Amino acid sequence: MMNLWQELNERQQQYLVAIYEVDQEQEKDERSGWSRGEHPRPAREWRWIEYGIFYGEYSSLKMKLASLHLLDEGTGSTFEALERRGLIDCWYTQKRRNGEEIGESFLATQMTAKGRKLVRQALGVPREKPLPKGQLREWHWKAMGALWRNRPNGLPDAGHGWYGNISAKTWQRLKDYQTAALVETYKTWKQVEYQSSGHTWDESQPIYWIRLTTFGETYYRDNWRFYHDLYPEVDAPHPTEPEQVDAPHWPQADVSQKPKEIGRHQRESKHPGGRPRKNRVRVNVKLTPTLKRLTEGIDRSQLIITLLNDHFCLQE
Repeated sequence: MMNLWQELNERQQQYLVAIYEVDQEQEKDERSGWSRGEHPRPAREWRWIEYGIFYGEYSSLKMKLASLHLLDEGTGSTFEALERRGLIDCWYTQKRRNGEEIGESFLATQMTAKGRKLVRQALGVPREKPLPKGQLREWHWKAMGALWRNRPNGLPDAGHGWYGNISAKTWQRLKDYQTAALVETYKTWKQVEYQSSGHTWDESQPIYWIRLTTFGETYYRDNWRFYHDLYPEVDAPHPTEPEQVDAPHWPQADVSQKPKEIGRHQRESKHPGGRPRKNRVRVNVKLTPTLKRLTEGIDRSQLIITLLNDHFCLQE
């Protein structure tokens, strides 16, 4: 492959590097769009590069070549030389990347996989390393966050396997997670009224949903801190249940031991829940039935104190 690089003259090398830089900029922009909730698009829609002047301004590639003082009558020949070697593809179009029809043709180019590999080797640019086994990509974690935010029902089907503006391919990856499925689909029913020729009737229609599995919820809690640090721009809510990642693991009640009975001679405390310690004050906290069940057998006062200390970064 490096022999091919040596075959290129300096001008051709500079052109190829400039095309590669714009290619990588556009890839970065596309990926950031995914994290903002935009639909992932096929590479053929966003990978190609405009070359021309639009509304009096140079396109990104033309601007780069101009800054290198490489715009002259030999520009077309240079593009042709790179295309002959299979490093780029070139064609003419009247439609811009944003879909606008401009009424006159301009040059479009796209770097091939061969060309991209050649530049990486020539510049010593390492390829993006594959993720460690089991690690989720940014868009997968974004999907997990969307489901956590919409617990317990999850997200309804928007058509063609899309849920919550997230593609079917992303959801399939989470369904096929190596350890166990992180998400699952299910359906509910709704009654729809129809009218025709003076007759009215109801029919049941399914609504398809996707939600976190029990394993998926556990995975989210246990790995929230890791993914939050890895993908800080993803809006994935902090888990707030008692078994959240930043909270200690509380011992469960020993159900094998029978509760001690209070003898007649033993007086019950006048203070429900016991008298507060000297450095404590009493507050009333109303729990949901679910939290009440989850914290059964746990010292709830100490649990709340620990969580609040952690939230406000206190050491008490």
